[in-house]
Amino acid sequence: MAESFVLAVHKDTGKQLWKTARPHAQHSFPTPVLFEPRGKNGKAGPKQVVVSGSHQVAGYSLATGERLWWVDGMAWQAKQTPLVDGGTIYVLSSMPPMQELGPVPAEKTLAEFLEKYDANKDGKMTKDESPSAKPYGMRELWFLWDTNQNGQLDAVEVEIFLKRNSARSGLYALRPEGAGDLTGTAIAWSYRKGLPNIPSPLLYQGLLYVVREGGILTALEPGTGAVVKQGRVTVGRDEGGGGV
Repeated sequence: MAESFVLAVHKDTGKQLWKTARPHAQHSFPTPVLFEPRGKNGKAGPKQVVVSGSHQVAGYSLATGERLWWVDGMAWQAKQTPLVDGGTIYVLSSMPPMQELGPVPAEKTLAEFLEKYDANKDGKMTKDESPSAKPYGMRELWFLWDTNQNGQLDAVEVEIFLKRNSARSGLYALRPEGAGDLTGTAIAWSYRKGLPNIPSPLLYQGLLYVVREGGILTALEPGTGAVVKQGRVTVGRDEGGGGV
């Protein structure tokens, strides 16, 4: 969690070609995908590596590893693999907010945490000094706070927590054109209901599918994000051993 990066190696020799740090990606597990943007003339541009991560999805140059563009506002923990269809990238980023995992301390700065919880007044706040609230409090979820794993809370980790707590889950259709921060321009549409925590989206025969844990399947129109159909998946068994 402390040293996230995206790395390219030569497929034949294993030699490292480039390595780019991703300090914002504190809890990120998706597989990168290749994206080939096309200009207004329809010609394909240089290939990119698209990676979904904590709070952000970004495109990197396949040749150099340079971060070319990014879109902020994603969930704080990323698991689903982005889906590329022509010039559109579908990104599902879903994780319950910290409030759903347990009580969230009201403090907003490191100074406030130290003032309230630094029991031995040594200028450090450790796991043993953090508040506990069964089944999950700050102490029980300390690994989500101490992201650099040095045993104490620092100002950067407080900032990460505040950003994590304000992040929103969503299914996004991105059409990235240009460079830099594309948060305000690249999102064609977003959908925020009935989203899964783990499964990635699927594009099949002109529809975009997401299935939520518990069996809620949603089919959306890829161009607009409009819901075509939603319902619970039922599993039945026949003499052959089973079926859907």
